[in-house]
Amino acid sequence: MRETLRQLFRDVRSQKLRTSLTIFGIVWGTVAISLMLAFGTGLHKQLIKSTAGLGDRIVIFDRNPGRIRAVVRAARPPPRSSRGSGDPSP
Repeated sequence: MRETLRQLFRDVRSQKLRTSLTIFGIVWGTVAISLMLAFGTGLHKQLIKSTAGLGDRIVIFDRNPGRIRAVVRAARPPPRSSRGSGDPSP
């Protein structure tokens, strides 16, 4: 076991450029993957935030023979007014 470790350190010292390039490649790849994951997560959150209001009120026109009707669907209830407590009493 000791002889193997001595040989390992001898090879590392004799191959300095190869060792440093290998370490650099491992570090560079780890940083690149971390940055790509962070960028993808940030982009996903921004897309969710920017498309949050789309489709809140959808109008569907249904044309059957003899009648036309419009259906309005709200994806979520409209926001309440911040004035007052919502109590209709004067």
